[in-house]
Amino acid sequence: MTTEDIWHRWRASYQTDEAKSLVEDGVGDEVGYRSSQPRLLVVLKETNRRGGKYDGVKLTDQLRKGAKYTVWHRVAEWAAGFHHGFPPYSEVAQQSVKDEALRGIAAINLKKIPGTATASSTTIDAYAFRDRLLLREQLDELDPTVILCCGTFNPMCWLLESRISSEMGLHKVVTIDNGAKLIKWDHPSRRGRNKREWYADLAATWRDCLT
Repeated sequence: MTTEDIWHRWRASYQTDEAKSLVEDGVGDEVGYRSSQPRLLVVLKETNRRGGKYDGVKLTDQLRKGAKYTVWHRVAEWAAGFHHGFPPYSEVAQQSVKDEALRGIAAINLKKIPGTATASSTTIDAYAFRDRLLLREQLDELDPTVILCCGTFNPMCWLLESRISSEMGLHKVVTIDNGAKLIKWDHPSRRGRNKREWYADLAATWRDCLT
């Protein structure tokens, strides 16, 4: 499968208007992502339309351009934490560090069609179910070692159901059949969280995985 092939098939599966607005996602920098440790995939819900048109827009372009908007600043800090062993927050909060971290991850939306500022879980689940075969194919191609589920843990569990042992409970961290970690986490646009404490909580969750 090539990247061009899967997006051609994804567009072909939608009606014309939706196909035009489909937002491509995946890897920021292929070399950086494949060589990163761990290989981090961030799973989000949908792109915020923000009142604009999205014909031809790619989420991967945002990863390459660096941290902009609250969502990507938080994702970049978390990514830098994973890549650098979760150093003090002051180190990952630097713009240059965040920009580099974004380029070295993959990020996808379960719903490839843009939505509003508030995502409906029912709608996200419906799109994930509709596109489940293509999503599984995309996940296999990305082959992450850590999957950070940002408000998307439940649909990711049923998408990967065949790769999760029946003996494993659905705790905050789930290990799939190739050893990759599936982490239940907040969406980066969630309000009311102190960014330093949020980062520290993720660091603690990750360290628990390693013990």
